[in-house]
Amino acid sequence: GPAKTERTTAWWAGAGLLAALLPWFHPRFAVLAAAFGLVFALRALRTGRPARAMVAFAAAPIVSAAGWFGYYYAIYGRFNPSVAYGHYTQMSFGRAPTGILGLLADQQYGLLVYAPVFAIGLAGLVPLARRHPRLAAEWVAVVVPYTFVTAMYHMWWGGFSSPARFIGATLPLFALPMAAAWASCANAATRTVQASALGVGAGITVILLAAEHGTFAFNTRDIAAPWLVWASQLTDL
Repeated sequence: GPAKTERTTAWWAGAGLLAALLPWFHPRFAVLAAAFGLVFALRALRTGRPARAMVAFAAAPIVSAAGWFGYYYAIYGRFNPSVAYGHYTQMSFGRAPTGILGLLADQQYGLLVYAPVFAIGLAGLVPLARRHPRLAAEWVAVVVPYTFVTAMYHMWWGGFSSPARFIGATLPLFALPMAAAWASCANAATRTVQASALGVGAGITVILLAAEHGTFAFNTRDIAAPWLVWASQLTDL
């Protein structure tokens, strides 16, 4: 096949800078930063000049990590970022199954309830793994740990928030398996289902943004989703 394009030193430095910035937005993004760091480090080792690529990539994360952990040490006297929450971290491995189910299927906050097209993305991991196994493994290495850690948090719904707020940072990555699912589709019926899922999500988005001046875009913890109550004028949805 054609020779692979060798990335420049500036490209690797830029990739490292992007990963290094993530924890500064929120401590939970440190999981994403670590995952991206692993993915890019393994890719750097496969380049023609791995030492150069690794040094360029690791420079910003090393400086950022020193500053990030030093920030907590300077304020709280400990390098552990969770010290800011004291003993009230509300995180437990046992909560993860409930959190994952809620993040995906809860009536008010579930991702698939509002955007069923993301189910196509999950199904698309199979064809993605067949055609690009390394890319599929990298996708899993980034998305799965972050989702699991987020689901461990007791208040996985995120309070007054938009649906699936805590996993929103990984949703753009679903474009890869979605594209694989579409490209591998062999019949019109499946394409229709995929397009319908996208259309349903688009329609719900319009309702959330347009109905009642956009008040349905955010939820408060309750029994029923406000937009479903609003839409239940003739039948109980």
